[in-house]
Amino acid sequence: MKRMILTITGAALLVAGSLAAPARADDEMNSRIYRKVSVVEKIFDTMLIDSKFALVSSSANTVGVYLPGYGALFTLEFSFVEKSHGKIFEDLEDLEGLVENWRELFDMNESERAQADSHRRVLFDQVIGELRQALMDYGGTLSFLKDGESISIAAFPWGETWEVTPEPVASLLLTVKSVDLRQYNQGSLTEAELMKRVVVEERID
Repeated sequence: MKRMILTITGAALLVAGSLAAPARADDEMNSRIYRKVSVVEKIFDTMLIDSKFALVSSSANTVGVYLPGYGALFTLEFSFVEKSHGKIFEDLEDLEGLVENWRELFDMNESERAQADSHRRVLFDQVIGELRQALMDYGGTLSFLKDGESISIAAFPWGETWEVTPEPVASLLLTVKSVDLRQYNQGSLTEAELMKRVVVEERID
């Protein structure tokens, strides 16, 4: 997870550098930004824990950062709730259950695997919908963002890919412009219109 965070944060820093020269804020502004980003981190963590479809490895899963000129970037990881095991794997017994779950996956024949991939696609789409809704509902609390900046959620699987149909997905990126969130909160943009403006990208390896 740390390696993935560094990779995508580094890429975002390059984007930010090309868009605008970073302006150094005073200590009070930095503190305000940090507090607001931390609150949204906790909101995304709570959403994933409460989800009936997403499986997380920790209750503190989301990492957020503000990049002047780019906006706010949040990274997180999740798998899928496919059985009645616990929502968060934190002890050896649960980890052994996860290993058993993967062992069953490897033992599947082609037809069973295709059916499982199709089922996970349904779960994946549900989690995407929940992340998009959380972004729409709470992204506007990052009121320090400028109109040219955005809010992004970069999500990753625990392993190499999410095994879903029609192809495995290696990462997920949801992005919405801060100006769109501001218009939505002011009532000049409907929820349906805002939903269309949330860009969802799936990276296929």
